Amino acid sequence: MNQQPKNQSMNTKDNCPNCGAILHGAFCSNCGQSQKRTDRFLLSLINEAFEDIFRIDSRAWRTTYGLLFKPGFLSTEYFAGRRARYIPPLRLYVITSLAFFISLSIFNFFSDPDTLQVNGEDTVAVEAVSSAGSDGSEGQPSEVTEAATDQPDKEVQVDDEIEFETLTLPFLSDEKTEQLRTILKRQSIKLREMLEEDPAEFGAILIDLAPPIIFLLLPVFALLLKIAYVFKGMFYTEHLVAAVHNQCFLYLVLLIFSFIPLLVPATWSGWIQFVTGAWIPVYMLLSLKNVYRQSWPLTILKYVVLTVSYLILLFCGMAAAVLVGLLTL
Repeated sequence: MNQQPKNQSMNTKDNCPNCGAILHGAFCSNCGQSQKRTDRFLLSLINEAFEDIFRIDSRAWRTTYGLLFKPGFLSTEYFAGRRARYIPPLRLYVITSLAFFISLSIFNFFSDPDTLQVNGEDTVAVEAVSSAGSDGSEGQPSEVTEAATDQPDKEVQVDDEIEFETLTLPFLSDEKTEQLRTILKRQSIKLREMLEEDPAEFGAILIDLAPPIIFLLLPVFALLLKIAYVFKGMFYTEHLVAAVHNQCFLYLVLLIFSFIPLLVPATWSGWIQFVTGAWIPVYMLLSLKNVYRQSWPLTILKYVVLTVSYLILLFCGMAAAVLVGLLTL
């Protein structure tokens, strides 16, 4: 009696083609693979590729809605073990951070590189003006040229020299300190030239520095949460998940904030941006309240302390990164 080979029996309708486990539905209970046929029309394959994004009950939509409008919801769901229906925290962080910083790079790339705001003055556009006059006669200054020359002091005003003579570091010798002063002075001149010639390049440097700094601050902020809620008996990883979700919310809201002027008429965009910006601190406060479930006075106190601490850390981190960037221009 001929027996069917084992590898062929695994391809029957009762077994998963991927792992061979017995099937009990449209998905394999062992490996999770869908049992949809692959020899289908092209449109059905395209629909399958995007259904997880555009399907209203997909993980992407559930995660986005919970992230934007339910402070602390994703973290509490994660702690409760209901994780399969939402995008995992680290994957969500990668998606939102990439979307946010890529959009910043695009806005910086398409912004006017010849526009710069200096010393609190109005933004001044430095334009290359043709020597031909507005009436077409050669050598006659146009109205634009006259307007530009009428305000010589408002063009990029940067001090001719930045002095570092007062810089002293106790752990460096006089010789090393003098070398550091020389380096900083030379690099400050390069920075001044960059601001004069291509301000967008300086913005691009800041955009490149921000992602690693913010990412490195996440575990530090989680440690602050652990200290602030030490008597809650929660693991450090739980505080880290809460910090990641809040940072993802911030990325997503700032991304929406930046696109509002492009999608909404000018008469409404200002108000919508105001409401969007005001939602950020309210969301962060409600997130602490919903995740850690302490009294309002205690939550508000810890919220203020944690916010100030994080802003100080962010300022120090960015200052250190800018200093390193200045030394490596």
